[in-house]
Amino acid sequence: MFQGPIISIIVPCYNQEELILETLESIHNQTFLNWECLVINDGSSDNSKQIIENYVSDKSKFRLINQINKGVSGARNEGVKQSQGTYIVFLDGDDRLSYNYLEETYNAITNNSEIKLVNSKIEYFDEVTGEWVLPPYNYSEMLIDSMLHPTFLFKRADFLKTTGFDETMRRGIEDWEFLIRFMSPSDKVMKLESVTVFYRMRNVSRNNSLSKQEMQSLKNYIYQKNIDKYVAVLGDYIELYKSKKAIEHELQLLKNSKQLKISKKIINIIRKLNIKNL
Repeated sequence: MFQGPIISIIVPCYNQEELILETLESIHNQTFLNWECLVINDGSSDNSKQIIENYVSDKSKFRLINQINKGVSGARNEGVKQSQGTYIVFLDGDDRLSYNYLEETYNAITNNSEIKLVNSKIEYFDEVTGEWVLPPYNYSEMLIDSMLHPTFLFKRADFLKTTGFDETMRRGIEDWEFLIRFMSPSDKVMKLESVTVFYRMRNVSRNNSLSKQEMQSLKNYIYQKNIDKYVAVLGDYIELYKSKKAIEHELQLLKNSKQLKISKKIINIIRKLNIKNL
């Protein structure tokens, strides 16, 4: 009979010396007791390693794993590789869990065998506050835009059926790409009605610092990598989407053209002369 921890919490940490203890304390204070926490120090150049070592030295449920910098995807993959739990939770090194997060999510997934993933309501804290309102989960719509926060509870066995997080995606939205592969149209998601995840939101973060061009490049990569899923699930929508983009491109060219600018000038002159019935 399996005697290890039921839930493994995996915490990637990169240069978060001022924030990591708050994250670890939120795990330490859980009402659900059968867990382990793997903190992946992802090649931090600040004092994160020493701070984590001091914190976990007398806490047997925590393990520190040091590695060269591989990015958050590499840290999460390494955490799963070394974990023992039947269930997995990812928590970034600057976020927090409510004291009952593990208890609530574990009860939800074990009481309903059809559920593949449990997430919850999320609240911003730090420089931005308030609830992060995400749309109801729908796989088809998730192919178009991300709608799940990466802190959720799921079975480790389901993760091992995938190739894990894409370690080439070091600029952002790697969690969205993973979920496209991890989930399927028939899988069900349960969302807790209470706020149990607290997401640190600052005016400048990894994702919102991306330029429009960088974000579009990442989205194009996701689309090309998972083209089979897009075609299978969305079908004709793909062609409509391409057509829409082509039309938008033509409109943008027209908008920037000299002919349009000249036409606008003529129209303005006519309006000033109060000429009607063009």
